[in-house]
Amino acid sequence: MRENGHERRERPDRSRQPRLRWVTKRRVLTGMVGVLIGLFVYGLLLML
Repeated sequence: MRENGHERRERPDRSRQPRLRWVTKRRVLTGMVGVLIGLFVYGLLLML
């Protein structure tokens, strides 16, 4: 019974891996954009 449960769990995990990788990539991209915007706004405040 336990072996069958593990096998069933492995199948969805494999299909979730690419989704998790895509989510992590999106988080990294959004984080980089957020940092760039933050630095840009910080620079404008210093200029003012």
